[in-house]
Amino acid sequence: MFVAVVGWLTTLFLLAGVGLEVARATDAPFRESHERSPSLLRRLGAHATDRPRFVVAALGLAVVLLLHPFVDGVLRFAGVAAPFEFWDFGAYTGALDRWRAGESLYVRNEEGGYSGTYLYPPVFLLVVWPFTQLPFDTGAAAWELCSVLFLWGSLQLLVRQLGYSLRLWERALLLWALVGFHPLLFSVKQGQISAFLGGLVTLSLVGLLSAERPRSTTPGYVSGACTGLVGVVKLVYAPIGAHLLTDRRRFLGALGAGVTLFGLSLAVFGVEPHVDYLDVLRWGKSGQVRSPLLWMAPYYRPLYALAPVSFSLRIVGSLVVAGLALAAASTDADRVVFALGVATMPLLAPQAYSYYLTALVPAVVVMLEVEFAVDGRPWLPLLAVFLLHSHSFGLRLAVEYLPPVVPFRSAAVPGLDATVADVVVSGFQPGVWGALLLGVLAAKRVVDASVHPLASRDRVR
Repeated sequence: MFVAVVGWLTTLFLLAGVGLEVARATDAPFRESHERSPSLLRRLGAHATDRPRFVVAALGLAVVLLLHPFVDGVLRFAGVAAPFEFWDFGAYTGALDRWRAGESLYVRNEEGGYSGTYLYPPVFLLVVWPFTQLPFDTGAAAWELCSVLFLWGSLQLLVRQLGYSLRLWERALLLWALVGFHPLLFSVKQGQISAFLGGLVTLSLVGLLSAERPRSTTPGYVSGACTGLVGVVKLVYAPIGAHLLTDRRRFLGALGAGVTLFGLSLAVFGVEPHVDYLDVLRWGKSGQVRSPLLWMAPYYRPLYALAPVSFSLRIVGSLVVAGLALAAASTDADRVVFALGVATMPLLAPQAYSYYLTALVPAVVVMLEVEFAVDGRPWLPLLAVFLLHSHSFGLRLAVEYLPPVVPFRSAAVPGLDATVADVVVSGFQPGVWGALLLGVLAAKRVVDASVHPLASRDRVR
């Protein structure tokens, strides 16, 4: 249902876009009154000689993303890919039903934890409440459709803020490509909130870029507020707040949004659910991380092989990101600091899942623009997208085919040496390398801006 609806929307936009292109080509007055910048295909063609790697990477990635909804349909029919079950949306409706009945929003399961139940702060229920008034499948599909359209619209604002204009048919293909991005599509299948949070992250970047204009103050507060909203709803997204360290307005915007949201939540739900939520957070902190060898599509385990020191590594990584952000605070390199925080989020979060990678989309867009501005390697962000896209099935291939090839077995899988197997399978997680590639690239541009602030000021901006 969801893919079909998006398909119809894409088709309508494509047909309307083709009609506009025909009118532009055949009607001179119309063409003069609707003068537009060159299309993406023409821009790619212009780089065929000087940037062949980028052109090949862009076309290859476009084919992969645009075809994936059809591939996913075949895989679902074959029982390989996950179906559209909207499990997490069921957790939202269940929490609201309990609240209406005067019961606790949070309930422990038979194992003593909270897995499989509602895990977000109480205030998030206000966002999904309108959709829970519909029949379950209809409400879940409507929630995900609105979330994806929100992300799609935010990305169009971002592209416009960077100085480009998309034609209508290009906007249609962008929508279909988003649905073809596996972390996003899997998030939709689960009824997750990743597209909604990705839209907020993108709007935060739009506000950051808007605030770069002289005497423009409000967008800075809006940028911080959007980041703050994401952090309140999902604390593990905290690393995306790196850019808050470089600007007082963004920091105050995030603080104001957090306080306002908390006050609203208290007013609507009262004190008791928030006390219960603290117990959920304590449980999440102590929960066991299952081995990636026990593959499931959400698994994303960047530091699993280094489990004894993973907490220390995350602390060190967070300090490095914060240090780089502060070092670049006076260099006008805010956009690469933003990309650095977003790209490292799935690496530094205490426990991330594959659908968290949806939030990296705006970081990819801005790093593409930066790489062109500094005459760098714009094909690298595209490679990162491909790695993020192929994470879940890449990990599955590693789990299913590597253990029989190498002479080791796993403790989690009977007869396998755990240490060696963990190292092997941890290294074969495409999404980890994609996030690392994007993060290292952003870190390099932050360092460049910090070491040569005058030379980098105009190029990075």
